[in-house]
Amino acid sequence: MKLFKLILLLLAIPLSGCATSSALQQARVEFAAGAPVQALSTLENADVSERDALLLLLDKGAVAFSAGQYELAKDALLAANDLIEEWDQIRIGEQSATLITSEWAKRYRGEYSEQLWIHSYLMMTFLMQNNVESAAVEARRALQRMEEHQSTLATDWFTRALIGLSFEAAGAHDSAQVEYRKLANDAHYDGRWNHVIQRHSKSIGRDPIAKTLTTRTNLQSTTTQLGNDEGELIVFLQTGQIDKKLADNLAVDIDLHIAFPFYGNYRVSQPTYTVTANNQYVPVDEIDTHLVDVSSRALSARGKTIAAKQIARIAAKKAVVDVASGEDDILGSVLQLILFATEQADTRSWETLPGWLGLLRIPLPEGKQDVSVTVRHRGRTHQLHLGEIDIRANRMHFATFNTNIPTQFPLSTPSNGLTGSNPGGAQPKPIPSPTVSSASTTYINLP
Repeated sequence: MKLFKLILLLLAIPLSGCATSSALQQARVEFAAGAPVQALSTLENADVSERDALLLLLDKGAVAFSAGQYELAKDALLAANDLIEEWDQIRIGEQSATLITSEWAKRYRGEYSEQLWIHSYLMMTFLMQNNVESAAVEARRALQRMEEHQSTLATDWFTRALIGLSFEAAGAHDSAQVEYRKLANDAHYDGRWNHVIQRHSKSIGRDPIAKTLTTRTNLQSTTTQLGNDEGELIVFLQTGQIDKKLADNLAVDIDLHIAFPFYGNYRVSQPTYTVTANNQYVPVDEIDTHLVDVSSRALSARGKTIAAKQIARIAAKKAVVDVASGEDDILGSVLQLILFATEQADTRSWETLPGWLGLLRIPLPEGKQDVSVTVRHRGRTHQLHLGEIDIRANRMHFATFNTNIPTQFPLSTPSNGLTGSNPGGAQPKPIPSPTVSSASTTYINLP
């Protein structure tokens, strides 16, 4: 009888459901359907278990950012980072629960890539709020995260470029130059940021990087500076949706299997970007990251740990079954079926991320510029109309779009006359085009 009670106690955790909270799933469906305000409302009222507490904060942060509600995005993402740091101090205590159930029983801490993208979204959020000092702080935190997992995260070109940009915006030009030069000398870098790197070098009086790369653009031919009458428009682009984690099983014997998560090997279709200002095509420097590529590397990096825990869990479950079978063969057989049925791969992930994160830098002449960005991806064309932007010479202007949101958020105009972000989160106004998304701009001084 004592053994039977113990079995019921052990089964209480897996029987509570190996699935992400229904409220999170609902909010994700709403967000994917282009209704970020509705998704935020669902998330605000969501009651999730502690296992999914981080996912709730991550989804809030991504959805709020796309909805132009930057203060809410900031609070959620900072809380997410704090939660990860807190849980890292107490992770040992929960390992016993997963030994008899599955990885679903533990608190989700995010892949290394997702932990990095917390800082990426915070950098974008702070830049949209014209808080360049905080953006630089997040850049340093992102650098620390990348150094901890260098081989896994090094090909996140978007975040690496964003780190340099955040330093540049905050006036930390030596730090920006260090990151730009590290990027230029990376063997896997394809040269798309060369104009930006050399332009920054020249603007602060440094010699251009002499290394010649076999890339789209020769570094030694890209030393053009912004003109005295030019400013720069910088656009953060979210395109598509990140692929979900999938589950697979490996049979060990007739009544035993190992479950593991993975990302599918999908054909990559890279977005292309075209920019017009006052109906004229203008040059653009772009760099982007296919997020699932980085996520796959992050998941693979945990592969040995996942396998080791699977082996330990199988041994623990077999031991429980053997004890039960020694007292009652039928009970042992039933317990074996139930325990090994709970062996499910943990497929939780930050599903409100886009498929691609893109960063565009667009030099523009001073004055009012009617700017549009065309994004072509997977056979679809997204016309993103920024509207008329008052470009100021030697200043950075920031804007953001999510191609999945078929609404445009109105630009706010603070009393100081700047075109600024929309921290109050104005309600979106539906517009006819299904491909125009949220837009908000602000600007800061260049050196």
